[in-house]
Amino acid sequence: MRLSIATKVFLGFVAVLACSAAVSAYGVARLRRIGQGLSLLSRPYMPLTRAVSTLEAFHKERVRNTDRLLDEADARARAAFIALDRTYFARVVGERLTYAQQLVGSAQQTASDRDALDRISARLSAVSARVAEEEKAAATLTARLEKGGSADPSLEDSVTRLKTAQRRVDYEVRDLGRILQDQMNQGVDEA
Repeated sequence: MRLSIATKVFLGFVAVLACSAAVSAYGVARLRRIGQGLSLLSRPYMPLTRAVSTLEAFHKERVRNTDRLLDEADARARAAFIALDRTYFARVVGERLTYAQQLVGSAQQTASDRDALDRISARLSAVSARVAEEEKAAATLTARLEKGGSADPSLEDSVTRLKTAQRRVDYEVRDLGRILQDQMNQGVDEA
């Protein structure tokens, strides 16, 4: 059976069209898989990143407020401001940490990368411990300010302890943010 030139050209175009359709279908399927992988990646990590970023921003503002409040001239007013500020800080940070821990807990139930989520959960626990240390240092400083004022020699030690505790919290929060970012980058690279 001999085919005419027109039939051969037509069959050639059909073959090219079929190959093009197969490549397109493969590309769509692959992009869809990548999109699903990124979607699964973003579910636990994006809200966690936002919560940690909010916590970091709030803590930086907290450090600036503490520095400003320590410069207050009247010792009793300074103690009252710090106590009020610490009450607000403890409430907001507690809410943010609880929210982040709930996100990690819900993500651990469904996620395949439990090891990374376990590391993040451990870091959240470390942040909670550092915040508790900072609160203890702030309570000690507030008590000394209410008692003695500026003449107390242990006041400078309390201020130093508070600033050290704040730096530790800042380090832990930044480290947690770095771990989250690294995990997201790894997921994007895998996708």
